[in-house]
Amino acid sequence: QPLQPFAQTSITNPDSVTRDHSVPFDVFNYRDSFHYSYDNFQFNGLSIPQLQREIVRRESLERVFVGFMLHGIGQSALVVFEIVTPQGNRYEGGDFYLLGDEFETPWEYDRLFKYE
Repeated sequence: QPLQPFAQTSITNPDSVTRDHSVPFDVFNYRDSFHYSYDNFQFNGLSIPQLQREIVRRESLERVFVGFMLHGIGQSALVVFEIVTPQGNRYEGGDFYLLGDEFETPWEYDRLFKYE
């Protein structure tokens, strides 16, 4: 499925490059799709092969995710959440940021944002 809001009409997204390459596989092929390259492409200090090994390692462990249907709220925000068991035990869940302001174009995700 195309990524929103990039796949929307030229009225919402006037950038034809991001609109025409809004499918995830096009985004992964950023060199050909966006004519862009990185000097050093790392995620949290890990190279792509290191990141792949870490993903495979983590997939072997028991895990849980929290799902959010995100949408614009007209301001930036830090979302902090915790996990509460049926017995009432509380655990730190995590946090993430939403960026926005009062002049932002209305937006919403069309699929669940999963925080693992």
